[in-house]
Amino acid sequence: MQSATCVPAARAARPRSSSARHVTAGFRELAPPPELRARVDRFWLRSASGIATPPILVLPDGCMDLIYRCTIAPDGMVGDGTLLLSGPDRRPRHVAAGPGTAFVGARFHPAEARAVLGVDAADLVDAGTVAAAVSARLA
Repeated sequence: MQSATCVPAARAARPRSSSARHVTAGFRELAPPPELRARVDRFWLRSASGIATPPILVLPDGCMDLIYRCTIAPDGMVGDGTLLLSGPDRRPRHVAAGPGTAFVGARFHPAEARAVLGVDAADLVDAGTVAAAVSARLA
């Protein structure tokens, strides 16, 4: 059993959203329900405002994330999206997020993404964010 954990210091530099009811610009983390805590470290939401925003700085935390990237209309409605997988990074990187872009993610504990998604973290080290092929058992 692996005893490593995701690096919490990487989260400290991220701004947090002030509203849990509306999709607002910012970053918010949520603890998973008890039945998922053994595999999921955190759920998170990152959204950009409706105006041009600079690229998002992603700090390395040693974890894999399953991410749903979508658009948010001015009225708050969720638009089309893409399911992505982000492997562990060894260095910071920037991710472009156009106006009204939102990311909803599940950050897995080390080695747990492989158990849930069947993807080896070693194959995605420093690969950035790639399209996720989700197993039929999860769909």
